[in-house]
Order: sequence, then structure tokens, then C-alpha cells
Amino acid sequence: MILADKIIELRKKSGLSQEELAEKMNVSRQSVSKWEGAQSIPDLDKILALSKIFGVSTDYLLKDDFEGEEPVPTDEVEGALRKVSMEEANRFLRVNEKRAPKTAFGVMLCILSPLLLIVLAGLSEYSPNFFGSFAISENFAGGVGVAALLTITACAVIIFLISGQELKDFEYLETDGIDTGYGVSGMVKERRGAYSSRHTKSLILGTVICILSVIPLFLSAITDDDLTAIMGFVLLMAICSVGVYILIKTSMINSGFDMLLEEGKYSRENKSAKKKRRDIMVIYWLIVTAIYIGYVCYARSHFWDDASFYSDWKENGLVIWAAAGVLCPVVSRIVKMVRK
Repeated sequence: MILADKIIELRKKSGLSQEELAEKMNVSRQSVSKWEGAQSIPDLDKILALSKIFGVSTDYLLKDDFEGEEPVPTDEVEGALRKVSMEEANRFLRVNEKRAPKTAFGVMLCILSPLLLIVLAGLSEYSPNFFGSFAISENFAGGVGVAALLTITACAVIIFLISGQELKDFEYLETDGIDTGYGVSGMVKERRGAYSSRHTKSLILGTVICILSVIPLFLSAITDDDLTAIMGFVLLMAICSVGVYILIKTSMINSGFDMLLEEGKYSRENKSAKKKRRDIMVIYWLIVTAIYIGYVCYARSHFWDDASFYSDWKENGLVIWAAAGVLCPVVSRIVKMVRK
């Protein structure tokens, strides 16, 4: 194993991101990235620093055929690391690249799903004879519009299910620590570097389209016509859906590289924190459920004779769920802050 792969392996086992290792080494993240990509070699004092940080000997770092690896702390992630071979990494990147446009198209359909309902409702109210002798009634607009909305949404859900099933074999990349095989990290970095320019252009294009999508709505306001304003809003949503498609597609493809490199939100530390927050959220909702059941039982025991009053109490108890939903992200954020 060469020095570059040893640094990658030891960094991941220590639960450090490239930024965190760079901070400990008093170097830039780009320097660490070059070390791991075998584009440069750290000098002697950096080798000594790496030896202390990872708890290994300098001989292990410098000698490719040295097998006397010393223990490395792995507190950040529980359990054994899953080995990811070159073949499996390439297969994941291929699946993720094919899956990204499907998922993005599903989101696009969700945005477009209510547009026919909005158009027909606007025509029925402001221009019922838009199609000549055929008048658009409110019932027709509502029936056809809702049917279209449900049909398009159902298609989007099917796309999401199929897309999720394609990535089922790689779910561990989002939750578990991984140990990439020889040359995998270098290959992923090379492919990410080749895609980075396209990713940046896609982000810019998608963002610009979303920003410019409001222009039809502003232009429709000039006419001071309600139907024109509705059509302007519909055009806004249609254009915005294209921008969202581009943003989601490129973000999913780029996230695939982060998963294999365990960087960004898929770092070892974030995976571990996510698992702990998930457990706390399960406890949180169990407590909320217990509070609601206790509330209903109290109302039943004290106000059972007055059916209407009991019914009001029971309905008011739904506020508990609304409040719990609002507080959920707050609790999650507090847990994250306390852990840090």
C-alpha cells in the first residue's frame, strides 16, 4: 500500500475529514487532497505529525511493504468498516448517475402536477367560454384538474420508488463507515475533478433559471388581468421546475462522489451523529405519543358524560402533534449543538 492510500485509510479510521486533518496539520485542505491523490508527498516534519496523529510508526507510513500497522482509534463509528472494492465503487457511480435524472424528473413532476388544475380553475372563473361553445364549469375544472394532479403525483411516486430500489444495495454508504480498496479514492477524486466543471455550470444554470422564472409573473402584472396573472404564475412554476431538475440532478451526482470519499455531510463524524440524532428523535416522538394518550385518557375520565365537551378536548389535543412537529427541528438542532 502506498503512502497516499495509507493516509486515506488512517484518516477515515480516525473519523477525520480532510478539513479536520488539515487543521491538525496546520496545512490547507488542498495539501491533504494532494497527498491522498499521490500528487505530492508530505515532507519529513509532516510525516512525523501524521505519525503522532494516527498513532502509527513512520516506518509504516514510508515503507510500502511494511505490515506492522499499529492500532488506530475508531471511536467515531461503531462496528467494522465495510470494504468497498473498485468494481463496487464503479457500479455505484454508474447507478447513481442513471438514478439522478430519474429522481430529478420525479421532483419536476411534483412541481408541475397542480398546474392543469390552476389553469382550468382560472379559465372556468374568468373565461368560461375560452374553448368556444364548450364552456368550462367549476365542476369540470375541479374534476379534470384533480385527476391530473393525482395521476402525475402517482407517476412521480412510482419514479421515486423505482429510483430508491436501484440504490438499495448501496444504502450503507449513507449510514455506515467504509474502507475503500486500493486506488478507489484516487479514481473517485479523478472522476469528481472531471465532473467539477460541469457541476459548477449546472449549479449556475439551475440557479439562474429559478431566479428568472419570476419574470413572467412580473410581466403579467402589467396587464392588470387576473387570468393573465394566473397564466404568469403557471409559467413561473413550469420554468422553475426546469431549474430544480438541473439542480437536483447535478447535486445527486456530485453527492455520489462525497459518499465514496466520506466527505461533506457523508463524513464519518456526520454519519455517527446522524445515527444518534435518529435514536433521540424516536424517543422524542414516543414521549409525544405518551403525552397525547395521557391527555385523551384524562379527558375521557373527567368529561365522558359531556360528549360534546369531550370531543372538543380530543380535537384540541391534536395541537400537541402540531406543536411537536414545530419543535422537532428545534430539538434536533439542540441535540446537535450539545453533542458538539
